[in-house]
Amino acid sequence: MFDFYNYNFSSLISILAALLGVAFPLILQCIQKVDEQYGSTRLSAHFKREPAYHCYFFLLVIGVCSSVLMPFLMFWLKAKATLVILETIHTLLVFSLSINFIYLFTIIQEYYDPEKLFQRIKNKSIKKQNYIERAWMGITDIAGYASRGDNGDICLKYKSLLIEEITAYWKNNSTNNYRNYPDFYLKIFERILKFSTDIRNRFFYNDNLLTTIIYNPFDENNYISPESYKILWTGLNNAIEGNNKEWVMQYWSNAERYYRFFIDSHKYQSDKESSEKQEEENEKQFMEMQIMVGGLLCYFRKYEMLNNIVSFSNVFTGIPRYYLVPGTFKQIWHYVLHFNELINSPNTLTDKYSPKGIYNDVNTDNFIYSQVRYYLVFLIIRLWSVNDYNYTFSDPMELPEIGYKDLNDLENEIWLIKSLKQDVDKWYENNTIEQVHLPMLPPKKEVMKLLDTHINNCKDTKHEIENSPKIDEEKVKSLKENLIKENKYQKLYLPSTNDFKKEKTAVSHYQCLPISIEIPASTLAEKHEKGISNLPQTLISFVNGKINDFYSAIFRQHKAYRSYNIIYRDIFTALHLLDVNKTYVILSMGIYLQNFTMIYGRPEDLEIDKDGNMRYLGAQIINIQSNLNALIIIKQNDLPVIELCKDECNDNNEKDMAPISEGPYLYSNIDHLQIENKRILLKIHKPFKLYIPEGDLHYYQLNIHSSIYGEENLKKIIAINKENKA
Repeated sequence: MFDFYNYNFSSLISILAALLGVAFPLILQCIQKVDEQYGSTRLSAHFKREPAYHCYFFLLVIGVCSSVLMPFLMFWLKAKATLVILETIHTLLVFSLSINFIYLFTIIQEYYDPEKLFQRIKNKSIKKQNYIERAWMGITDIAGYASRGDNGDICLKYKSLLIEEITAYWKNNSTNNYRNYPDFYLKIFERILKFSTDIRNRFFYNDNLLTTIIYNPFDENNYISPESYKILWTGLNNAIEGNNKEWVMQYWSNAERYYRFFIDSHKYQSDKESSEKQEEENEKQFMEMQIMVGGLLCYFRKYEMLNNIVSFSNVFTGIPRYYLVPGTFKQIWHYVLHFNELINSPNTLTDKYSPKGIYNDVNTDNFIYSQVRYYLVFLIIRLWSVNDYNYTFSDPMELPEIGYKDLNDLENEIWLIKSLKQDVDKWYENNTIEQVHLPMLPPKKEVMKLLDTHINNCKDTKHEIENSPKIDEEKVKSLKENLIKENKYQKLYLPSTNDFKKEKTAVSHYQCLPISIEIPASTLAEKHEKGISNLPQTLISFVNGKINDFYSAIFRQHKAYRSYNIIYRDIFTALHLLDVNKTYVILSMGIYLQNFTMIYGRPEDLEIDKDGNMRYLGAQIINIQSNLNALIIIKQNDLPVIELCKDECNDNNEKDMAPISEGPYLYSNIDHLQIENKRILLKIHKPFKLYIPEGDLHYYQLNIHSSIYGEENLKKIIAINKENKA
């Protein structure tokens, strides 16, 4: 007898078993085939994110679970109505799973068709913000597959879509800064670069999509970022090494168009100074890149491509224009100097313009520079082919001006020209230059003659500067400012009238201790590399040193009331035995006491403030630079003091001396310097008055000696107070 429930259940189980046993492995096999077809796991991953795929798995799991539970439910629930409901649910579940599988099969068919898949991802996934990166990488892989299959329609749609997407992005994210593309755009660019290196990818190999995007002259504020240049440089490396002439020429055409319609047209449209600087920097980086392209062609010895780029012009009527190729000696020389400066910054050229096939080491910068210099020498040889005023509206052979350059620049230029002459030899060796097929090939001696003329001009100017030096007012001004600065900074640490009162009976002695120093004219002459360096510090230090020596000499001229010989370790012991107090001053003449506490510890009665000033038993300690190597203990009333003052010297021979600083006073002939026999006589002095009590100075002297003096010398010290009482 026919049992509807049992037979229906068995049929559903059979269908479910087929869907699980046959359909599921088939789906997995289809996913693998998508991987193999497009050579990318991104599209199979995209398939696994399809809602129908998730729904299929969900229904399959529910179907398996219900098939296991259904017999038990049917046995337990024997009511006919309940059985009908259970069978209905089970039937609908299996039916939904079957329909979902059929729908999933139609999706799989779309995945096998690149055009339908491209359209599917474009219409459904590319507009979802969460999936935009995955979607773009997916359709990029589809475009790569289509390129291999010579399916130009998909590639053209992809190209149009990508340009439209990036244009819309920059409209919504307008900025006046350099365009730094989001990371997923950079990933797309890198993927496109990979496609363009394989000749089997016909579309991307022959269509330079990247430069069309990056060098888009019609995008507002399209300032090329360093990351974009890096991507383009990678593409150029691959294309030139692989001899992809079409890719390189499309690059050059797009770059030339960008220069004409963006850089050149924006030169006179910027009102703000910041915009002008940005325009200049953008042009500088852009032209630097194009010069390096020529250097890269020379590195790979692609002379046919080299001829193509230097002959390329988008002007079809009249005089051609070569916007990306320097067409005068002045312009070429500008880039020779520019790249020579770049090698002074380590790894600058290596990081930006490293060619394929070389190891990065300390010499890489120099190697890259040698290749770009080789290209620039070729452009000099090319001048004879464009020796027409109408090309650049100037004389192509006109030499650069050198009158404003200094000796260092001239010597550097002479060295550079000699290097260029060596490169000229290389071009003419084995007829290498003939491989470029220039319209007009000059004799080697003509090229050398042009370079020799520039060398001779540099040498003549150098000789004139060396034999007729002139005072550089800027250097003199700098020296004067630094003298004033150092005079304020380098304090004179001597007892002065600002810190101690001068006694009424003190005798005033005016002193003027001028110093004169002959310095080479090159130090202060125009167009000489030599500068003032540490001359101001040295001069002020020397002047202060002379005043210190003069002050120290006072205690050599006046004999100490008592003198003791002690060792460094016993300094404060001796001061304690002398019983000094706040009415005395301790002059540390050439003895550095700051190290004492680090070596022997801090004495109990030694006071040190935050500025490092020291007092012992109330007596102030003053450190004075001297070779006396002694401590002078003297009453404040007997202390010689100085006062910096105006110049009172009436010497007619010193009329050229004038004050350059009044705080403290400093005099010099710096405003009246003259060059005689390539030397300059610089004079400077700091006038002061010395106030010293009449008669003999009454002071005690502790001479600091080596360890040959022992404790016996300490026993000889008599306390000042006891001696005064006696």
